[in-house]
Amino acid sequence: MSFSKSQVFNLTRGLDSDLDVWRDRPLQSHYSVMYVDGMYTKVREANQVVKQVVFMVLGVDSSGGREVLGTAVVHETNETENHDMFDCLKARGGVEWIWSSAMRTTC
Repeated sequence: MSFSKSQVFNLTRGLDSDLDVWRDRPLQSHYSVMYVDGMYTKVREANQVVKQVVFMVLGVDSSGGREVLGTAVVHETNETENHDMFDCLKARGGVEWIWSSAMRTTC
């Protein structure tokens, strides 16, 4: 099965608004633990292919239930980008404060 560029564009355009609603949803639970991981991947931006970081945040509530809390695509992993992502999570509720004892890996 193959798709034309216009078919792919039309399919993904409809997903953007759904993804925005999901990203901005209020968080219902309080999470005891958050796992944050990112990986570099190639992304098309302004008619160029560039490497960016795709982050995923997984929350674990007090009963052990897991939920994907959010995703973010950023240009690089730096303190500003990370703070922006965590501030967004705090604003949506469910996360009171963030503390990390993890060492940064470059694998």
